[in-house]
Formats: sequence, C-alpha cells, structure tokens
Amino acid sequence: KFSVSIVGGDLSKGKIFSSTIAIVGEADPKFTIYRSRAKVGDFVCVTGRLGGSILGKHLNFTPRIKEGQFLAKQGVSAMIDISDGLQQDLKHIANESKVGGMLDERKIPVSKDALKLAKGNRKKALEHAFCDGEDFELLFTISENRLYPLEKEWRKHFKTELTQIGKIVARDNTTLAIRKRLGFQHF
Repeated sequence: KFSVSIVGGDLSKGKIFSSTIAIVGEADPKFTIYRSRAKVGDFVCVTGRLGGSILGKHLNFTPRIKEGQFLAKQGVSAMIDISDGLQQDLKHIANESKVGGMLDERKIPVSKDALKLAKGNRKKALEHAFCDGEDFELLFTISENRLYPLEKEWRKHFKTELTQIGKIVARDNTTLAIRKRLGFQHF
C-alpha cells in the first residue's frame, strides 16, 4: 500500500513472538517538517479523534501518510504523529521549538472509544484523549494566515476531521495542563 519493500530479516523460533522493525527513507528537504519550528501565535491542530486506542485502533490503523504530505505542502510549521499521547507529543513540539502550548479542552476531539472506556464521562474521556498513546493522528502547528485556506482545501481532499485545539504561546506563558498521567514514557 505504501510502496515499502521488505528486505532481509531475522527469524527464530521461541515461546514468545517478538518483532523488531526498522524503516529508512528519504524526504524532500523542501517538505520535511520538524518538531522544532513552531512559533508563538501558531495554531495547534489535530487530525481525527483522540483517545481509547487500546480498544483496537493501535493494532488496526492506517498511517496518515497522505494527510501528512498534504500538510507539509500547506506550510505547517511543526508536526508529529500522536503515538505517546496528545499532552506528551505537544510537549515534544514545545520543547524542541522552545515555546509553550495552550489548549482549549472544549475543542479536543474525543473518540467514541475514549467515551466508551470512560463509560460516557466526558471528563474521564478527555483524560484518555490527552494521555492515551497510539492514536497515530497528526498534531501540527500552523500560522493563522495559513490555517483558514488549509481548512478549506482539507475538506476538498479528506474525510478525516481536522480540528484547531489551541495556540502556541511564549514558554513563560505555558498553560499546558499537567495531568498525573503524562502519556507514554519511553525511559
């Protein structure tokens, strides 16, 4: 589906199945988006709905490849996939860009699975949206003058939701809600 070749491998037999995958590729520098280029005043946006991936999405998802390529061509300033949780991955962008982030909790697109896990409790579902990993949606920042044209073009190309959920602010003004459960911690 994504024109990726499987080359080589390391197979052995054991009581427990394990798999390691490494992917190497090339990107056009003109359309390579880093975490480190968010600017104060940029809007913070996400694709799709967040939280509750443990109910199956983390094992059955389609990477947002086409959406990411489209966003790169629309001039987003920073981007990351949400694999560690919204709060944790926004923190990655904020740290790399030396900025802060302010989110509007009322705008966070909560998935049906997050609501199911929270037994319909919006506050608990929001916790899942902020902290669950493996949503594999895109989190990105974009300047105000580029956001509105992007939204118009987005609707022409994709059925996936695109939601503006906050703004990038100066690091001293950071109001990122710090939750007890940050998201996935690698180490």
